Amino acid sequence: MQQKNDTKTWFSQCIEQNMDSLYALALRLTRNSTDAEDLVAESVAKAWSAIEQLPESFRITVVLINVEGLSYDEAADVLGVSPGTIRSRMNRGRTLLQKALWQHARDAGLITAMTTTECRK
Repeated sequence: MQQKNDTKTWFSQCIEQNMDSLYALALRLTRNSTDAEDLVAESVAKAWSAIEQLPESFRITVVLINVEGLSYDEAADVLGVSPGTIRSRMNRGRTLLQKALWQHARDAGLITAMTTTECRK
């Protein structure tokens, strides 16, 4: 339970540090302050959901590396696996997060399937 609270605290701090940039981008996209606020709120909620929906082994690894600041070797020691397994889990976890966030952007109408293809080239 403590780890989940620490993760939420870290996530909240990241959002607070980037709120001006998030809002500015949302305002440029929507050209309406109310819609921009709604877009930021929805995006933050979706990002947190994406993290929580990761399979446990990937979520724990991502949290240990990106939230707790452990090195790959330290995370490997904590989890009792090899550093190669940590690298693999980080790669897969980031890929899953990216896919979830791209899907959210498509669902919100912020990008099209063509935009997604162009960005991945």
